[in-house]
Amino acid sequence: MEAQDIEYKEKFGDSALKAICGMANTKGGRVIIGVGDDGRIKGIKIKNEKLEKISEKIANKLGIHPYIEVEDRKGKKILVITVPKSKVPISFNGRYYERVGNTTREMKSERLRTFFLKETNWDSLMNDKADFNDIDEETVKYFIRIGKQKGRLTAFDEDTPIQVLFEHLSLSEKGKLTNAAII
Repeated sequence: MEAQDIEYKEKFGDSALKAICGMANTKGGRVIIGVGDDGRIKGIKIKNEKLEKISEKIANKLGIHPYIEVEDRKGKKILVITVPKSKVPISFNGRYYERVGNTTREMKSERLRTFFLKETNWDSLMNDKADFNDIDEETVKYFIRIGKQKGRLTAFDEDTPIQVLFEHLSLSEKGKLTNAAII
């Protein structure tokens, strides 16, 4: 049965991409290809190259990389696309979608404005134009000294690697700096 976090599609296309977009903008979920709206398994024919094309289309159209797997149900192949909630707003063809109950709906202007203001924290977004070579080590050491004087950052000293400090302070993630780290 379809729900806010489950959507059935008989085949992969724009309708599936809208559902993936909506789930990424809401709470995440699964889009299951090869199943009718009534929940009956229709099955799909899937080859590795088609699976790659679907993965590329999602990445190119939505800029996300959900987990995609082929499952066997009742002797038929289905495609399960697991979509995590995105940290940033996701659009499909310039429009933003969300899940409302068991439907995917385009966000209207007032909801879209609220969504952008509430859901996006610019400081925590990853910055792909800078890296740790752009960080001034002396400024970081000064920051640590001031933090220690104020009774904060007591677990760190000036010899702490910048990467360790920044990960701890959520200024980087997996080696990539946030906008706040650059500031």
